[in-house]
Amino acid sequence: LSQAEAVASLVFSQTSASARAALRGLSGELGEKIKGIREGLMRLVADLEAGLDFAEDDIEFISREDVEGQLKNNLSQISELIRGARAGMILSEGVKLVIAGKPNVGKSTLMNALLERDRVIVTPYPGTTRDVVEEVINLEGVPVRLSDTAGIRDDAGEIEKEGVARSWRAMEEADLVY
Repeated sequence: LSQAEAVASLVFSQTSASARAALRGLSGELGEKIKGIREGLMRLVADLEAGLDFAEDDIEFISREDVEGQLKNNLSQISELIRGARAGMILSEGVKLVIAGKPNVGKSTLMNALLERDRVIVTPYPGTTRDVVEEVINLEGVPVRLSDTAGIRDDAGEIEKEGVARSWRAMEEADLVY
């Protein structure tokens, strides 16, 4: 399953770093690590069950310290896999960064500067941006999904109120808000 997901990640990679991560996934390394953890836990369970089955014979199949040591080792390996999965998700899905704030503070100007092109309309009039405008940039191999939003203000007109509501939703879904 992890190798099949790696194929999909490779097909939909947005940066060379995410493509390299997907290629590493194709090797089956993740599946082998999970298999090793599973086998270690199965051996531990077998030792514990044998100890219970022969408890009255005073035969110790595994010491309490060994159980604790093996469980800590497995927990450490699982934690490492979780950290790797988070990093992999960032490489494949990117980071959602929302540019938010009051009207006319430079949100759209910042968006255009980050994109290095005029993607978003910039005027001296509040309320120019009324919808969430999204673009993806490659920031040192990490896809960053930039979102320019409508300015947040209480006295927005009827149409602009919807833009403000969308701005709040974008901020709730964001990994980072600037």
